[in-house]
Amino acid sequence: MSEYCFGSDRRGSDGFETSSATAHVSASGKALKLQSSLSFLRRCFLRRGRPGLKSESQDVLIDIAGAPPYFRPLKVSATSKVKTVARKLRESLGGDESYGLFLPEDAFSDNNSHGILMKESYPLWKYDVLPVQTLEWRRVEDVPAAGPTSSLFLKVLLPGVAESATLRFSGNMSVVDAVTSIKLRLKEYAEIDSQYYTLLLVHEVDGVLLDANVTLDAAGIADMDIIEVRRRPTYEMYVFSAASTAHPESITIDGSVRVQDLLQMIQAWVVSVPGSPETGSDPAPIVPSMAGSDADTSSDYGLLIIPAELDDPFLNSPEWMQDNSNVGSYSLRVHDQLEFKRRPTASASACVPPPTKLIIKSSPNSPLSCELPTSSPPPRRRDLAAGLSLEPGERVLDRADRVTFYNSRVVARPIVGELVVTNFQLAFISDSLDAFLEGFLRFPLCTIARMEKSGGKGGSSQYSIDVFLRDFRSMSFDFEQVSEPRRQIFSMLEKFLFNGNKSMFAFTAAWVQSFAVPAKYEDGWTLYSAEQEYNRMFRSRPRSENNWCVSKINAEYGLSETYPQFLILPTAITDAQLRAIGEYRSKGRVPALSWIHPSLHASLTRAAQPLVGLKRSRCIEDEFLLNTIRQLNPTHPSTLFIFDARPKVNAVANVANGGGYESPSAYPNTALEFLNIENIHVIRSSLSKVLSIVELQASDHSLDTSVLLSELASSRWLEHVRLLLEGTLKIVHLMDRGCSVFVHCSDGWDRTAQLSSLAQLCLDSYYRTIVGFEVLIEKEWLSFGHQFQERVGHADDNYSNEQRSPIFLHFMDCVFQLLQQFPCEFEFNEQFLLTILDHLYSCKFGTFLCNNDRERLREGLRTRSVSLWTYTNSVCAASEFRNTLYSGPRMMTLFPSTTADDMVFWKGYY
Repeated sequence: MSEYCFGSDRRGSDGFETSSATAHVSASGKALKLQSSLSFLRRCFLRRGRPGLKSESQDVLIDIAGAPPYFRPLKVSATSKVKTVARKLRESLGGDESYGLFLPEDAFSDNNSHGILMKESYPLWKYDVLPVQTLEWRRVEDVPAAGPTSSLFLKVLLPGVAESATLRFSGNMSVVDAVTSIKLRLKEYAEIDSQYYTLLLVHEVDGVLLDANVTLDAAGIADMDIIEVRRRPTYEMYVFSAASTAHPESITIDGSVRVQDLLQMIQAWVVSVPGSPETGSDPAPIVPSMAGSDADTSSDYGLLIIPAELDDPFLNSPEWMQDNSNVGSYSLRVHDQLEFKRRPTASASACVPPPTKLIIKSSPNSPLSCELPTSSPPPRRRDLAAGLSLEPGERVLDRADRVTFYNSRVVARPIVGELVVTNFQLAFISDSLDAFLEGFLRFPLCTIARMEKSGGKGGSSQYSIDVFLRDFRSMSFDFEQVSEPRRQIFSMLEKFLFNGNKSMFAFTAAWVQSFAVPAKYEDGWTLYSAEQEYNRMFRSRPRSENNWCVSKINAEYGLSETYPQFLILPTAITDAQLRAIGEYRSKGRVPALSWIHPSLHASLTRAAQPLVGLKRSRCIEDEFLLNTIRQLNPTHPSTLFIFDARPKVNAVANVANGGGYESPSAYPNTALEFLNIENIHVIRSSLSKVLSIVELQASDHSLDTSVLLSELASSRWLEHVRLLLEGTLKIVHLMDRGCSVFVHCSDGWDRTAQLSSLAQLCLDSYYRTIVGFEVLIEKEWLSFGHQFQERVGHADDNYSNEQRSPIFLHFMDCVFQLLQQFPCEFEFNEQFLLTILDHLYSCKFGTFLCNNDRERLREGLRTRSVSLWTYTNSVCAASEFRNTLYSGPRMMTLFPSTTADDMVFWKGYY
């Protein structure tokens, strides 16, 4: 007869021999016998803590006791919540919200009259379900009352193995009695001495050590909580005192002893010491009150922790022990000293006690990793956050002590400090940080693209929050095993992130009001207007000779929702013609003027692609408008040069989707050229490769420079920068000779904005000033509807959105190249560019919020937020952004080099 053996045989790491259970099942036996044997195994395994699951993500087959024949068991993951199973049962078996899932009585190691109601918010694995689990589907009200004394079903972790046993306890049972109960019911704990042990209440990844004298109900324990039997920490200390000439005494202190009790022990010990043999004087009192003096009281004296020499100065700070706290809550280490002395706030007294100190001789093998419950908040090492400079309207929301930061790119070793969350920023603070690290480790909440909770790094006992920023930084903050601070920090961040404009700091009233000082700040929202820019560009031409005008056809955004309210257009074009053109151009983005040469009158116009499609559609009004733009150039009226920013293959492919490009047959007297600038997806992928190279260099500083350069070349990032500058150079050459240029891409808000703004930067020295560059961004990027919200993803948790792309960064990198090639032609410096990019993600100012002017008007950004230019043009910031090499404004056209050798990697940013 064949037999199959099911068994469990384990030995815990503490040396306790664990249980074993074996059942022999006949291969030819009847189903009833097999079921009985499996039931025996199930009871045995659960009594000894074996849940039967190899992992929390394993699949579980759920059967229902007494279910009708048509019911088929449900296959779900052990990570599924009970409410998921309940919902499926309501669909198949019926029943409303009054029905619930119950673990039957034989699921536990002791008898239970009705089983346990499974909480719908809990995952299945928390109930130690088996791979094949039978549950009951019953009305909650049919369950008999548990009686006046509450019963708790708790999962007790077994020593040395990742398994547990589910036991029932009375809620009014003390912790020490619960330990005794566990000792009697589980063989794994049979040899422990209950008086030296207590319980650890385990959360997700941490725990709280319970006071041995409190009841389970008073400790806040709930059904199916996880507990672990832990040895109570004890400390052996040497006591040194000038009142005694004898050798130092050694005392042993339980970690649960309160500091005030330890103070009384020290006082009694010192008072009992005989006087000095030389003087024969009475023993010096430890506190004057013990000698009958009213000058001082025992509360004037305390214990000051002097940590042993450690690597991190954060942990080397002396700390006063609070009288009502537990000794074990301070994680004392070997060689730490406790000095008995007067507190700084105590009143002066003529009676000074003899110097007394304790030195830790031995402590638990590992420092206590959880806080003992006390009647007051747990003591803090140091209030580092008190030195955090806050903006007006900024307030601290939460903080966590003893957080470790490590990133090989910026620090050589881990740094311990404090993590602070405000309604604006996440800040890591430590005495070990220099000025650079202080700035690096303080970043606005809105720069966070995503965050994750993870386990310890490198197998350590730390638990982390990993943060990934929109400006491509990433960092990890490790917490101690006490996960409550981590959970609170993570929850607080979730509340303030990814919820649209509701919690953006830009809308904080006190912050906005702080800029309402006319003597110090000018309103940046008034910096640019289409009419002002029109007057500036046409100031050298008599109005009678001017054939361009400011059109208000889009004042209500009826022509295009993504265009500015006011457009500069040829006076010969009627509103009816413009509406027809709006139907023919993508998103209604008609050809409009960006810039005109002050002396040669060559125009730079922009638009979106024409909607040609497979039918080869044409628009007479659109053809007329481009022909008019060509003729308005008195210097070179014969040809209008059209630059399509896309690769030709992409433009042709767009024809199948209803888009297209201008054909020479439909647009005579034009010259079309494709500039081969890649789309948003290629640019995003290229930058990702650059960041991988940066990480590679950080992880291996010995890498040869040639290897890094080869990897950088393979990313093609600098090639994309070069191609953009090459297209810019072609436009600049033509316009410098008096030729008009018309630029577009697909929708006219990405590559078109890049080319038109870079060309103006080279052609017009006004845009190379600080204010001029701000006007350029307002005009070409903001008013003409570059989709900052889509490309950056402000307050959006969909970080993998295909519309995300570093288009504006691509442009700013090109500006940086111009700054390197022409260092004397720009009023602003590199810091100005970095500041703009910082606030592209920060949501501290309203400038880069939303996708277009229409959305900004609807959100009321001009009244609810501050413009970035209000800050950059202020007296306090002007000198920071000024280029000391600037030679002053002069009408000089810049012709940038576009060779690969002249492209510089922007190390200051990346």
